[in-house]
Amino acid sequence: MKLGWREWLGLAGIGMFILFIGVAVYRNIVPSESQIHDKQVGKVRLKCQTAIRSLAKFGGYDTPPYVANVGNGDTFRFVWPRGSFEFTNGFGAREKMSATCAGVISTGEIKTLTVNGKEIL
Repeated sequence: MKLGWREWLGLAGIGMFILFIGVAVYRNIVPSESQIHDKQVGKVRLKCQTAIRSLAKFGGYDTPPYVANVGNGDTFRFVWPRGSFEFTNGFGAREKMSATCAGVISTGEIKTLTVNGKEIL
């Protein structure tokens, strides 16, 4: 049986679809170095956010929002400017907060943590 151009076009389309699915599955199974790095940065960002949130003495707190990593290589540094999140103070009023968190990505260790200019670690 001889195939016409429409049949060849259909087969090529099916082949491209299968190739696309294969590449998508491969990228999820075998992540790139940058994907691995991004996941590690996300984990340490969450660790910093949790550490900062745990310092709220009077219960009312905002979780510090997403900020980009301004560190380089294997170091991370997150900076939350004043007013990017709030804690409730002892009088029940909302207080604008700032924070910085820095450390090592590969180990997840927080080396320095500062909240409102006060060094915690």
